[in-house]
Amino acid sequence: MAQPTVSDVHAPRALSILDDEEEETRKLDLETFREHRTDAELENAPKYWRQLLSGLRFLGNSAYPALKADKKWGNWSLKDALSYFGKIVDTLRRDCRFFLAPPAPADKAYGTSFWEAYREAEKKGFITVPPPKDKAEEKKWQDQRAKILKAVDTGAKLSEPFSALPDDIVVLPKCVSLTGSYLYGRGKPHDIDLVLRQSLPGGALLKLDRILQRILGTDKSIQFILEEQGAVWDNLPLYDLVLRKRPELEIERVDSEAFQEEFYKEDSATDGPETLISKAWKWIKIMGRVDE
Repeated sequence: MAQPTVSDVHAPRALSILDDEEEETRKLDLETFREHRTDAELENAPKYWRQLLSGLRFLGNSAYPALKADKKWGNWSLKDALSYFGKIVDTLRRDCRFFLAPPAPADKAYGTSFWEAYREAEKKGFITVPPPKDKAEEKKWQDQRAKILKAVDTGAKLSEPFSALPDDIVVLPKCVSLTGSYLYGRGKPHDIDLVLRQSLPGGALLKLDRILQRILGTDKSIQFILEEQGAVWDNLPLYDLVLRKRPELEIERVDSEAFQEEFYKEDSATDGPETLISKAWKWIKIMGRVDE
């Protein structure tokens, strides 16, 4: 995948500032920019890398020269612009593996406001992730970037068919039921009995404990009874166990490059047990889990 340059990406129409658009510039609000634009994009840079590159141009070509000349640019300060400039550069390098390598002094691009902003942000410590140091590292970054952006494209393609999935699927009806003396109403109950058809994490049990004590207005302890078929006596079903679809379907990247290189190959499916064991042992050693 070719390395996109900053000039390849055009600023969105809403953020394009022409010389005679001073009124639009005055409307720029730093908090709105943070809340609705850049902060959200920085959290998911592989998905929004085009917008981030566009924002970088916006800051370097519009905000920086205006603020450096002591002109008003919304409610931004020069420090705000350079800080966000640095955040975007660091994020695009770290999460997407874009080079964003500064030009040499002899290059005509060196004297542009964009690269001047870059040098100023770097000087003030707002840029902390360096570009690739040599051709070998550039090749490594390029391969990593191709995988990252391919995963995003794959996620986008998958999101449409998977969006047809139902929002909820009941996997175990009547998973949690109330029973015992609290339900029967015979005398003063000593505790609250809940029958579980499925073991639940400790955090979920603690939530049930606190919620029931609060709504029932009691400090009685909760007794959890694990019974796969559910209560076989009078009971009040309270909860089904449900699978809930995630609000956004996006592929999550796990930083396990060594594992992926060994196992995410077409031939892995046909490897025999001895080969797989050998690969697994090699991966464990690579990850530093055991000594030779």
